[in-house]
Amino acid sequence: MADVTKLPNTAYHIEGIINLRGTILPVISLNRRLGLPETPGTEDTRIIVVENKGNKVGMIVDCVLEVGRYTNEEVEPPHMIGDNMDFLKGVVKKGDQLWLLVNLDTVL
Repeated sequence: MADVTKLPNTAYHIEGIINLRGTILPVISLNRRLGLPETPGTEDTRIIVVENKGNKVGMIVDCVLEVGRYTNEEVEPPHMIGDNMDFLKGVVKKGDQLWLLVNLDTVL
């Protein structure tokens, strides 16, 4: 977990900025952005860097369990009802696991 520099007068979910190999990236708290309870940082807390429409952003997550690949054919639309479902892009079934895909257009 890199040191995050706080910025004044930013949205609640924006944690600050980091310097990643000479590039300044904004960092958001994914829990805050999704309206989830915040958890204290642990040794498993990570900043993952995502790219959407040419923009790179760091997202603070509680942990990373694995990194994997999927095809477009494996993505099923989310058949859920409730608040903030626009944050969910789809679901991928991998064995007995479900991967929830975050809709970066909405989150960012």
